[in-house]
Amino acid sequence: MREDSILRMMLVALVVFLLVRLAVMVFLPLSDPSESRYGNIAANMARTGNFVEPRFIYNGELECFIG
Repeated sequence: MREDSILRMMLVALVVFLLVRLAVMVFLPLSDPSESRYGNIAANMARTGNFVEPRFIYNGELECFIG
């Protein structure tokens, strides 16, 4: 194979990979368990208006990251 065809195949593989990843992100936006936790923390901050103390729910109670 020539170098051009190898580069073209690699580019096509990269584009296919990126398109598949984009499609998966649409259906599974929070795939990592920690991502949903961070999303919930941001939602709590927006809901309470407290943008200084990030809080999360731990054992049924709203806990603070700080101290």
